[in-house]
Amino acid sequence: MDDPVEQAIQRASETAAQVGQITFAQLDKLLPPATLTSRQIEQVLNRLAEMGIHVVEADDN
Repeated sequence: MDDPVEQAIQRASETAAQVGQITFAQLDKLLPPATLTSRQIEQVLNRLAEMGIHVVEADDN
């Protein structure tokens, strides 16, 4: 899998699998800005939403 968007989605979904959400901080660690453009990051956020994965400000735990 060479597509950076697909790689980012895979990593984020694995991170969020247990709780159905991922924090922006966790996502930021998975998506180095030098790797993806802002448009690609938007694609990642949209795909995560389609998968039912919420991106939240902070972990509620």
